[in-house]
Amino acid sequence: MCGHWPKNAPGRQLPSSARTQRRPNRAGEYQLNWADFRARRKFPDQIAIYCKQIDIHVYDTTPAEYERFQNEFDERGRPADGEYYGIPYGVLVPKGWRNLWAAGRCVSTDVAVNGSLRDQPGCMLIGQAAGTAAVQHIRTKQPAYDLDTQTLVETLRARGSNLPQAELGKSMTR
Repeated sequence: MCGHWPKNAPGRQLPSSARTQRRPNRAGEYQLNWADFRARRKFPDQIAIYCKQIDIHVYDTTPAEYERFQNEFDERGRPADGEYYGIPYGVLVPKGWRNLWAAGRCVSTDVAVNGSLRDQPGCMLIGQAAGTAAVQHIRTKQPAYDLDTQTLVETLRARGSNLPQAELGKSMTR
C-alpha cells in the first residue's frame, strides 16, 4: 500500500491484490452496474464513455466455466458496433470524501462492469478525469462529493475528451 494512504481509510488493511477483477467496488458515491452496462446508460455527469465487452476471466478449468466466459465475452456482454455506456463522475468519488478520487480498477463498479472497465484504455480515461477533478478542487475549494460536474465535463471536452451528452448536470449522479 502507498505510504500516503490515510491511516483510517477503508481498505487500508487490504493487500494490494484485494481489488481484483472479481471483487465489486461499492465504496463510491455511485456504483456503475450491470443494468447500466446492459442499458448502455448515459449520464449528464459522465466523465468518459466506453465500449469494451465484459471480460471476467475463467475461475476454474471446467467446461461450464469456459462456456460462461465465452457467453459473456462473445454475446451477453459485448456492445454492438457504435454502442457505448457512460461512466458517471460519482464512480470516482469514495462516499463522503472531500478530497479523494479513485482511478483505474478501484472505481465504484460491480464485478461485471469492472470486467469491462479495468483495462488500460478505461483506466486512462478515468485517470484523466480524476486528475482534472483534483485540479478543479484545488482551484475552487469544492469538495469531491459536491464538485460542479458541468465545469468538469466542459474542461474535459476542452482538452479533447469525447463526451457527447447533450444535457449536463451541475451535480453528480448518486
